Amino acid sequence: PPYNSALTCEIVEQTDKVLELKYTECLYAKLLRAMNAVDIGLALECSGAEAAAKAFNPGIRYSNPKNLMKGDNVCIERFTLNT
Repeated sequence: PPYNSALTCEIVEQTDKVLELKYTECLYAKLLRAMNAVDIGLALECSGAEAAAKAFNPGIRYSNPKNLMKGDNVCIERFTLNT
């Protein structure tokens, strides 16, 4: 909580080196896009994952090729462990 009620997410890939998540619904993106506040949404909700991954392990590479906040139909987050 509270994310379990605000996001619909599935694990697309999960191995020892890769975790890829696909979000199909995001209440934050829906609300902030409706309020023309995408820049605030990106800063508050979307920009922290890369820094958190690096803080957890500097060998983790983060990518976000699709993003609901930016208007894509899904949000993809991919974490890759480089060894």
